[in-house]
Amino acid sequence: MDKKTYSEIVSLEYVTNVLFQDEKWEEFASYIEFQNCVFERISFIGSFQSKVFEHVTFKDCDFSNADFGSSSFVSVQFESCNMVGSNFSHSTFVESRAKSCMAYCSNFNGSILKKSKFIETNLKESGFSDCKLEKVEWTHCCLEKADFHCTSLKKIDFRTDDICGVVVRLEDLNGLMVTSRQALSFLSLLGLIVKEDEE
Repeated sequence: MDKKTYSEIVSLEYVTNVLFQDEKWEEFASYIEFQNCVFERISFIGSFQSKVFEHVTFKDCDFSNADFGSSSFVSVQFESCNMVGSNFSHSTFVESRAKSCMAYCSNFNGSILKKSKFIETNLKESGFSDCKLEKVEWTHCCLEKADFHCTSLKKIDFRTDDICGVVVRLEDLNGLMVTSRQALSFLSLLGLIVKEDEE
């Protein structure tokens, strides 16, 4: 795998088998596809919309507040990345994984997620509204106050996750797997008021 710098590839359309390390990447609008690449300790600043990443690994990268909207991520690994406030809206994730990432207040609204995993990742107050989910897994994640409005959660398993205060429509809960304790948090959607018996 060759090691290159940002300035060497910014004008290219296809980048394959390249290692990038310890750089700050400024936004660029040109179309570009990355295949079989590794990014280590890269800070992304600004907009990187409509990019394509296939068989790519991001390690200890900083995506905070960067814009990757309308991009494609196929067989991509995010490992211990800072994704706080980042925008991935209207993107496609296929067979991708985020593990041990900080991603609270991130935006996945309108995205398509297939056979992808979030593991031990903080997604507090993140947006997943209007998403299409297919065989997506969340394992030991913080989803507190995450927004799943207009996203079907059928066959999704949240039993190991913190889902306190999630935003969801009643009709989108059909088929969702939760613990009995977690189920109590959805009673308000039925218009129920739960009170302890008076002695």
